[in-house]
Amino acid sequence: MMRRAALAAATAATSLLAFAAPASADSVVRWLTAQPCATADVAVLSTPDSSDRTVSGWIDPCQRPARAERFGFIYYVPGADGGGPHGYVYLERLRYYGTTEATPFEGLVDPGVASLFGSVLAICLATGPGKPIACIPGMRANGDTPPPPQPPIKELATLPVVEVPPGPGDPNCATCV
Repeated sequence: MMRRAALAAATAATSLLAFAAPASADSVVRWLTAQPCATADVAVLSTPDSSDRTVSGWIDPCQRPARAERFGFIYYVPGADGGGPHGYVYLERLRYYGTTEATPFEGLVDPGVASLFGSVLAICLATGPGKPIACIPGMRANGDTPPPPQPPIKELATLPVVEVPPGPGDPNCATCV
């Protein structure tokens, strides 16, 4: 009887340890996409000069996305220290496509990005690096001044994109895009 109880306790403890650990297989280490195109709509739900800007909209890929494919937002910033403009995407914030025709989304624009770089040229919904499809105006760290002029999407698509891996480089905004 004691043997059965010990065996049952050991089995339960082993099961608990096996299932209590966080699943790391879902972590994104690269932004991979095969999407040739998508249609989308992005709207700013709060004023552009506010540091608390919410974006809302939908994205509809041209073809059925693979299971691992995701979409997200690229923050395009001016160059620093002689480097040219480039984009940043926080891999932790990438989102899965829905099972319906169009996938809705909503989230906050991260004001920390403008604080780091002084301004953001544009914030673009994208299917992958170099694949922006819809943009909203950028912002400055100082909300009193108007945002910088937004480059055309074709120009933004040619800029390099830095993929920020999950971890301390992300400003850790749980509801940000």
